[in-house]
Amino acid sequence: MRWKTVSWYNNRKRYFELDRLKRLIDFANRSRIVFIVEGKRDELALKKFGFLNVVSISGKSCERVVNEILKNNFKEVTIATDFDEEGEILRFKLRFLLQKHKIKINSFYLNFLKRFKIVKIEELNSLLKEIFQ
Repeated sequence: MRWKTVSWYNNRKRYFELDRLKRLIDFANRSRIVFIVEGKRDELALKKFGFLNVVSISGKSCERVVNEILKNNFKEVTIATDFDEEGEILRFKLRFLLQKHKIKINSFYLNFLKRFKIVKIEELNSLLKEIFQ
């Protein structure tokens, strides 16, 4: 009986985190916060989750991505690269270029996604499958 209570608690906690994520997604979309991701699969994963403003690096230079953000007049960016070494390097380069153009970097969403213990952004798809089973 005790284990069922713990399991129920964990499921409930996860439900509230996912509910909070949904509200955060709605806020990000209304606020026109753009998310920069590494590849097309990452972009699709965030769009399936409900994020509207997603830009994929996918073969482009960091400078080109920043120019795309400037052209679309986004004022706030979340750099949602993967949590591996390559993602960290990209995040550093992008942060430098964005700050140079005085674009605000919002790391709140990235830190929130870390709670789901994923390494790659595209793993959000498996999280979606888990939710809707």
